[in-house]
Amino acid sequence: MSFKGLNMQTIDSCEVITVLETLNKLAKSSYGPNGKVQVVQMAAEGHMTVTAQSGRLFGCLPREHPVSTLILAAVEAHAKLYDDFGLYACLLSTELTLDMIGTTLGRKLCSAATEKLAQLCLDHATTAECGCRQRVDMAGLPQLLAVLETVIGSKRRSCCLSDDDVDVKHLAVLVLRGFLHGIPADATCVSRASLLFCAVAGKAVAESHLVAGVLVEAPEVRVDVPFRCRWRRDGAGRIKVAVFSASLAGDSDQFHSVQLDESAQEVSKERLVIQQVLKVMDVLIEAEVGVVLCQKVIHSQVKSYLQERGVFALERLSIRYIHGVHRLTGGTLLSSLHAELTAGCYGYVDDVVHVVMSGRSFLRLVARDTRVHTLVICSWQEEPLDDLKAVLNTAHHSLYQCLANGKVMVGGGCLETHLAAWLRHQVTLQGSSLAEDLHCSAAQVRLLSDCFANCLETVAIAMATGSNSHYSDTLYGHRWVAESGGEEEGSKTCACGLVSAQAVTSAGRAFVPIGSHDAAPSRASIATGLRADLDENSRVDVLAGKVSAFRLSSRLASMLLSIGHVVQSR
Repeated sequence: MSFKGLNMQTIDSCEVITVLETLNKLAKSSYGPNGKVQVVQMAAEGHMTVTAQSGRLFGCLPREHPVSTLILAAVEAHAKLYDDFGLYACLLSTELTLDMIGTTLGRKLCSAATEKLAQLCLDHATTAECGCRQRVDMAGLPQLLAVLETVIGSKRRSCCLSDDDVDVKHLAVLVLRGFLHGIPADATCVSRASLLFCAVAGKAVAESHLVAGVLVEAPEVRVDVPFRCRWRRDGAGRIKVAVFSASLAGDSDQFHSVQLDESAQEVSKERLVIQQVLKVMDVLIEAEVGVVLCQKVIHSQVKSYLQERGVFALERLSIRYIHGVHRLTGGTLLSSLHAELTAGCYGYVDDVVHVVMSGRSFLRLVARDTRVHTLVICSWQEEPLDDLKAVLNTAHHSLYQCLANGKVMVGGGCLETHLAAWLRHQVTLQGSSLAEDLHCSAAQVRLLSDCFANCLETVAIAMATGSNSHYSDTLYGHRWVAESGGEEEGSKTCACGLVSAQAVTSAGRAFVPIGSHDAAPSRASIATGLRADLDENSRVDVLAGKVSAFRLSSRLASMLLSIGHVVQSR
């Protein structure tokens, strides 16, 4: 429909369906350990992004259609908060929207049913009785490694990690060591800035290692010339440091008192501001500061002034390093050039060491008893490094989320198959009450619940590729994988690793192909739940991020289904 230069489309129009299907295929293709790498180039000879990581992938996609803009904005906001589950949220929301449209039922009913069924699943999944929620013992290293290996292993292919999990386990141990080093004994001040990441190409992943202190790239320090600097030290042998987040480039507008004389020749505001900055530097020199670190740019004149007086200046630390450097050195992060510089404003380091890796120059800031470490990430190729750095940051963040609530959800698609089976069973028990709540018939409730359950199962098996067969057990409703040609009970493996095939068969239950209505566990099984000890082979997801992504997906799908028209100008 068009009206006075406006293009109006319904949610089930061909163009909108195409947008939803494109996002769905893109998310499904990138999802899971076997997710394929996507190559995105939005303009001829323009920048090319090679990634399977949601934050980088969705960030470079075009926003030409309102529906894609809406979905990508919601997913990106979630990914920025939790650093994870972006692909999951995009995949589940588009899958729900497309399948609900395919039922040909009223959009209002589909929207209401999506929210209702999703809330039922969330209420069940977050109760203590549900075996999908497991407790993480923060003192148990195997359990923490299970969380890390699940996150890192989910991007095995895009990060070019070995198929035998050696690289995954190596990186998980390094992240765990960095996390534990950053936890103070009294746990009064826990900060993610305790672990920084530095990417180096041209080396094997196995050469990745953890170093104490902060490793900052310093391109101004030549690689082929020995780095010699006589540091100004105090009586205890330490180097006094001043850390600025304010610019020292002469472009500051903080000096409102500077007056320009129009009659003066060759006088500029920049020069006058530089003079004010140099006065601040004189205070630092008088306080015997040995190193000046700046998040932004330091004017060349200011750098030369400091160098002539024996003070080393390092600029462009960026937001990546500044908080880690501040945490390492202590003192105050100087955000204003008007701040009164007292003794408590300065931090200290014990040494500054020049390090050369892969032809690049770095300076390592070292402080005794530091809790700040840098994880040096290595890879033979440059392309996977950005994804690898992003996934290790996500893994590190996951541990802090576990520290906050101590809960995880079963992974590997077992949560989705369990909820699908549980939902089908619940509809048989309380279908009439659901029909009354939704103001529809019992047959429509069964259709909508089957649609919702099928979407969950589609997401569950999306992370697997190849000719493997997928099953669900009738005891716990977990996802089981049978290798091609292995149809015996013992050949099936639980995707999350928490259930054994013997436990299912000894209870008199069976394995059925995913999607079968016979997979609905009994009420007694759900009430008893699953209690198992996590180990390194378990596959689990952080509870907060997974629940938030599930809620976002259902609400996003419900909102899309409630759209009357998408209106665009021609």
